[in-house]
Amino acid sequence: MPKAKYKKRKDGRYATSVMIGYRPDGKPDQRTIYGKTIAELEKKKASMLVDLERGIFVKDKDVTFGEYSQRWYKNKCIGIEEQTKLMYHSVLKNYTTPLDGLPLVKITKMDCQEIINGALSKPRTCQKIKITLNQIFNSAIEDALLYKNPFKGVQLPKYKKPVKRPLTKAEDILTEVTDFTDREKMLILLLKYYGLRKEEALVLTKDNFDFEKEQLRIKTAVSLIHNQPVEKETKSDSGTRHLFLMKEHIPFFKVYLERISAYRIFTNQNGEWITEQGYRRMFESIIRKMTVKAKELELPPPEGLTAHVFRHNYTTMLYYAGVGIKDAQYMLGHSTASVTMDIYTHLDKENEDARNKLQNYLSSKATLEK
Repeated sequence: MPKAKYKKRKDGRYATSVMIGYRPDGKPDQRTIYGKTIAELEKKKASMLVDLERGIFVKDKDVTFGEYSQRWYKNKCIGIEEQTKLMYHSVLKNYTTPLDGLPLVKITKMDCQEIINGALSKPRTCQKIKITLNQIFNSAIEDALLYKNPFKGVQLPKYKKPVKRPLTKAEDILTEVTDFTDREKMLILLLKYYGLRKEEALVLTKDNFDFEKEQLRIKTAVSLIHNQPVEKETKSDSGTRHLFLMKEHIPFFKVYLERISAYRIFTNQNGEWITEQGYRRMFESIIRKMTVKAKELELPPPEGLTAHVFRHNYTTMLYYAGVGIKDAQYMLGHSTASVTMDIYTHLDKENEDARNKLQNYLSSKATLEK
């Protein structure tokens, strides 16, 4: 088979073009290759054609991780939640910078493992690094800038998801008998008896309470970004959900709303929307007061108590009250019934043992209140 004829350039090299695909506008996407001799040029052309056939051709071997990751981040951040943006930004700023100067095609599994090894003491952070790098590398593969994901096979430290738990017997009692401020009591009632997410409770205004219909309307939530509140739609796919106010809480709610001058339920001292720092101080105050009361009553102090513990306690109450999965899904604002079902299934497994514990708890609570 005779060799193809190629035009010799002024610099002495030979050149030819190979079509590697089509551009977004439908026009052919061509790449020019060069060789000092015709034999070298044909060897490079043959290698490129084989790579194209195998689907491992790399368009640009000089693109660095830093360049590509910034373009990826800019496009990825369109239409996603602020918390997710912050996760990507934190990973790229604080953990992956050693990769920034490396061409994408030269990043190895060992390079990725060293990134993980630098954060071994933070298993959850390692999970976030994995999520971010996998998305970047897979995007680069789709853009034909990589032919394989260098993160594949990287070893991560074991990560245990936080155990979801309801309030302990002692914590349940302490939330009822501790002397809280009205604002602290308001937060506890909303978390414990209405199952609100922290983000939903902090965004409430006076208009969310409809005392005529005895309902609490939940539509929006708040993200506390860089200590500042950003309002957003709640996670629920059902839109606004209406929770019935318990009759024993209505008098307190009415008095509280009449006393506060601000439109929002939870504000800082200046009457402005509460910040992340303000919320943290309020919750820490609740914990401190419960701890003091626990010592006074010779009860175990609260440990690891968070807003989500209250929410899981509410879910548990719905389960034992016999509320069906679809109704519980609506009341909790879960996006799908499967989320609620997972919790209910877990509670089913513990039902027999929990029933005994619940009976013992109610008996001990009645004794204490006497």
